[in-house]
Amino acid sequence: MIISRAALKWTIIAVFFCIFFGELSAQQVTIKGSVKDGADNSPLAGCTYGVPAEGVGGITDDEGKFMLKVSRKAEVSMIFRSMGYADSMIVIKIVPGKNLYVVDMVMGDNGEGGVVFKDVVFTAGRHAQDLAKVTGSMELVSSEKVDLQATNDVEDVLATTPGVDIIDGQPNIRGSSGYAYGVGSRVLLMLNGLPLLSPAAGSAQFDLVPVDNINQIEIMKGASSVLYGSSALGGVINVLTSDAPDTAKTSIRLVGAMYGSPKDPRLDWDGNKGARDASLNIFHSRKIKNADLTLLGGFWKETGFREGAGSKQGRLMVMTKFRPKSIPGLNWGVNASYRFDSASTFLFWDSYLPGDSVITFAGDTVFNSKGAYSGANSRRRQFNDRVTLDPFVKYLTAKNNLHYWRGRVMGVRNTNDTQQSNSSQLIYSDYQFTTRLWKDKATGNARLTWVTGLTGRMTFANGDSLYGDTRVDTLSCDSIGNCKTDTALIGGHYLAANGAIYSQMDAELTARLTASVGLRYDYWYIQGGEQYGNKIEQAPIFRAGLNYNAFTGNNIRASIGQAFRSPSVAERFTSTSAGGLIIEPNPDIKVEKGYSAEIGMRQGFRTGNKKRYILGYLDVAGFLMDYNNMIEFGLLPGDGVITNIKARFSARNVAD
Repeated sequence: MIISRAALKWTIIAVFFCIFFGELSAQQVTIKGSVKDGADNSPLAGCTYGVPAEGVGGITDDEGKFMLKVSRKAEVSMIFRSMGYADSMIVIKIVPGKNLYVVDMVMGDNGEGGVVFKDVVFTAGRHAQDLAKVTGSMELVSSEKVDLQATNDVEDVLATTPGVDIIDGQPNIRGSSGYAYGVGSRVLLMLNGLPLLSPAAGSAQFDLVPVDNINQIEIMKGASSVLYGSSALGGVINVLTSDAPDTAKTSIRLVGAMYGSPKDPRLDWDGNKGARDASLNIFHSRKIKNADLTLLGGFWKETGFREGAGSKQGRLMVMTKFRPKSIPGLNWGVNASYRFDSASTFLFWDSYLPGDSVITFAGDTVFNSKGAYSGANSRRRQFNDRVTLDPFVKYLTAKNNLHYWRGRVMGVRNTNDTQQSNSSQLIYSDYQFTTRLWKDKATGNARLTWVTGLTGRMTFANGDSLYGDTRVDTLSCDSIGNCKTDTALIGGHYLAANGAIYSQMDAELTARLTASVGLRYDYWYIQGGEQYGNKIEQAPIFRAGLNYNAFTGNNIRASIGQAFRSPSVAERFTSTSAGGLIIEPNPDIKVEKGYSAEIGMRQGFRTGNKKRYILGYLDVAGFLMDYNNMIEFGLLPGDGVITNIKARFSARNVAD
């Protein structure tokens, strides 16, 4: 067989490269493993590790896991450090022919009497950080505090957090939110870093949070749009769920409540003497080889205090995570949930006592002087259901570069008896890349962490009777010639698309000084149909902050950041009426913009001995929050007399 000169040349080159890279690979070994808390064997996230001799290292992920590659030597010395724990070192003996080494490190208390904290947060910079060193104000709510509330609703937990208020389902941080029932939110609620807002209305969906599987809740106070985009004007509430424990866990939680009888027997409309609530929640979580499986189910029933105001709710959630052995550093999974609620709501209500004077409102609604009777037009019977599907892929390379993609598909269907039924869908995608650009040569710890990524979302809203932009009159006559005209709305189909790029750097400039700077650019496209036309919105924003560790347990911080909120589809295009109130669309409404600035100090303290002690901190902050074009629903000019006149409302920029 004769081999051409060209083929021989390429064969020699291929063999050379195989030998070269094979030799290079043989000169390195891979070390991976996990770091755990010695007290409760829980994963220790945010623990720094490194090989000082080679200047390599990193930070453990949210599961306490790590992986790195080092040169093949007779032995490799690794150091592990974490706030509140004693430094640990391990020497790994390298065996010829073995390329993979697994290390499971258990960290113990440092036993010191000084002030130490080991709270690690992920929301401030989208990576693990010491809570005391973040450049903005944050609150951390532990799983223990959630459990003590014994509640079905995470709102009850948040309501006890300083600086956070929940007003009829609307989150409010530092007074950032106005009040618009059921639409818009100036605080971004998230579940595992994914926005948990309804697609069309943009309202916080607290009832989709799995209360029985919360690891911790991280609350950022102040403008946070650089990393999280629209709706983070006042801050962010990020609920992080727990992974499956090493030992299977199952719980059944029953909650019941009974209320006293009303003083006036006429208000005992159901004969049960008082309102009653009951709920059943079932939780199961376990590991199956290299996979996590978590199942949650719940059912709630409330009779309510008002006739017809009872509700029934149910939820089912499945959470999975897979860690293939063949690809170290990779984990992926899918979380899915379904929830329904059946209830009645009222626009007006105070009393329905017999004998109250009856007046006419807008010419077609009769109600008493203290509120609407249960049969009035302001009552709405509804059945709502929601479906979410959240896939994710996370890959940590041997060089500690993180690739993290997560998405969400959400479908919402609202069915009611007031001709306001609608549906909406959300498709959300976020890709994040995290790397350490500057490392300490002595310890291998990251000194500069860079997070950058791309976000995209599409919102579809459908509802002729709620968002219709065209009125159609239909004439119908019966067999004897009686005719009537029916008016209907059509064309209630809208699309809102968003794309964004973000980037933030967090640097330890010195042993005591930490700095953060971030940028974001958002682009919005709103398809308003033939009547309203299409609209484009853009929002470049900036954030910066500093944190200085003045002395043990003391941190002084200062930050300034911009934020924005794009109006929801409901605020732009709602066209409906309720009990004589007419809601009109406002497609030209402007984007809310603003900034917040603050200076604060956190002082930790610890009293007691090594075995029994009290650990805590005092946090003081002064802040300024300035917003432009804030959106509220209000009477249109010229409307204000409500007797026998239909009052017209719309979402408006209050600065207009």
